[in-house]
Amino acid sequence: MIHHWSAERGHRVQGITGIPYYYRLFGYEMALDLGGRRLGYESHVRKLKEGEAELYRIRPATVADLAFITDLYECAIRRHAIACVRTPEIFKYELSGQSPNNIDYYIPMIIEDQTGEPVGYFQYSQFLRGGAVLAVWYEVKPGISWLEVTPAVVRYLWSKGQEYAQLEGKPCTSFGFQLGPAHPVYEALGNDLPTQRAYAWYLRVPDLPGFLTHIQPALETRLAESIAAGHSREIKISFYRQGLRLVLEKGKLTTIAPWQPTPADGGAVAFPDLTFLQILFGYRSYDELHQSFPDCWCDNEEVRTLINILFPKKASDVFPIS
Repeated sequence: MIHHWSAERGHRVQGITGIPYYYRLFGYEMALDLGGRRLGYESHVRKLKEGEAELYRIRPATVADLAFITDLYECAIRRHAIACVRTPEIFKYELSGQSPNNIDYYIPMIIEDQTGEPVGYFQYSQFLRGGAVLAVWYEVKPGISWLEVTPAVVRYLWSKGQEYAQLEGKPCTSFGFQLGPAHPVYEALGNDLPTQRAYAWYLRVPDLPGFLTHIQPALETRLAESIAAGHSREIKISFYRQGLRLVLEKGKLTTIAPWQPTPADGGAVAFPDLTFLQILFGYRSYDELHQSFPDCWCDNEEVRTLINILFPKKASDVFPIS
């Protein structure tokens, strides 16, 4: 029924989280990063030296900050293959419309320099989650050092965690950044922080040729910015029981159509079952799929290069609206 409603509304992709394997029964494939975080402990909290003052101030966000937050978000999602579209109205809802009693309510904060100029933004949990206080969104504007700002944010989170510990009557043992599998703050914090690996979204694409046609401009941009700019080539992609035929003419995708593999023509590249969705959404590279699935193969280096250009691996962090 949900698939029927989704089709009526013109949705091209459905996503769901939850039970391992189960949703594969309904045409879904785990094909997009879900979660992923780094945790730190008291030993990772860089304390201020005697007489040293914070370089950055942290205050609650206000309606006047919405334009800054929106611009910062637009800058941040350029790192991602897939991200939620978030408007100033959505940020305003999270700021003043969402109930603080919502389990997914996260407190929005602004980071300022000594002159009062906003340089960053983050949101953090309003209670301890597994003994940790978590930031679920954190970004600084271009030209600002993550190495310089992050210690102040960590100290703020750790302090809030100790406040929560007193209120909740249980210890705060850690702070964390739940920002997907890759994020600049992870580099700023160093490699010795424990990592919680990301889970995955299940995705379903009921009309694969239609979806590829929908994202055709992005695919052609990838070609134009690569070593295959202006390239022409037919690519037959096998999923064993069915397949796709792509035709490139001078860097443009002139054909995206269903194609049926046969014993005489198995295509130039193959992805078993729904594993193609993993490469389509940047979750895995062709080489990773080939290593994991022996029946994922490519018999032509030219096609392999084109597949890597059209469908590169790239991290995502889909932070839905609650």
